[in-house]
Amino acid sequence: MLNIIKAELFKLKHSKILLFTMLCAFVAPFLTFFEFYSYKMTNSALTISFEEIFNQTLLFDLGLFSIMLFLLIVSYLFLSEFRNNTLKLVLAVPVSKNKFILSKIAVFLLWVILIAILTFVGDLIFGVMASAYGFSLNLALSHLFNLIIGSFCLYLAIMPFVFVILVAKNIIPISICAFLLAVINILIYNMEYAIYSPWLAPALLISGEYVNYSGNVLISVGIILAVAIIGIVLSLFYFNKKDISF
Repeated sequence: MLNIIKAELFKLKHSKILLFTMLCAFVAPFLTFFEFYSYKMTNSALTISFEEIFNQTLLFDLGLFSIMLFLLIVSYLFLSEFRNNTLKLVLAVPVSKNKFILSKIAVFLLWVILIAILTFVGDLIFGVMASAYGFSLNLALSHLFNLIIGSFCLYLAIMPFVFVILVAKNIIPISICAFLLAVINILIYNMEYAIYSPWLAPALLISGEYVNYSGNVLISVGIILAVAIIGIVLSLFYFNKKDISF
């Protein structure tokens, strides 16, 4: 399976979407920076700390933007095989369908970690541009850790959509899902049990906002894990039972 992952990474090195998603990683930090300056326009004495920037980015990133970005990434990883008619060629060599799916999921994880690291870099850049105060190495490393763990939790919550992609073989259903999830997260953000939404919980848990909600953290984490397991099992079962068609 390691050879498949290496092959996938080699293909990505020559793809434009990798650069596009790397640039998109700076959107959440930019939104935080833009929000700060929109307030500063009416209050020139307003200042902001790095801790405030980090916390706000976590909500923007994990609660809204990364959902759409991660769905775009995972869609590309699978749909490119159908679109380029390369799936039959890949499976013609001694590669099991399980290893194929799991290698794609592994590459998706590496991609997610890369996005988290670049988001962290964006926070540092825009924090300096905003003349933020209160920077410390411990604070920065803690934020990087939170971004990676939060992104991993959201990555797990995205797993059911691998099944949707395999069934639909089309970007349109995933695009609709991405839009709906982002809107739903906005709508339920202030609801009492929002922490139980696997696609909003990562943002609430990692940012510390969960203390404002009625809900059990362990149950929330359990829901995320259950969603991930169900998504992976369904994907493996369907891909093994279904004939490959284009």
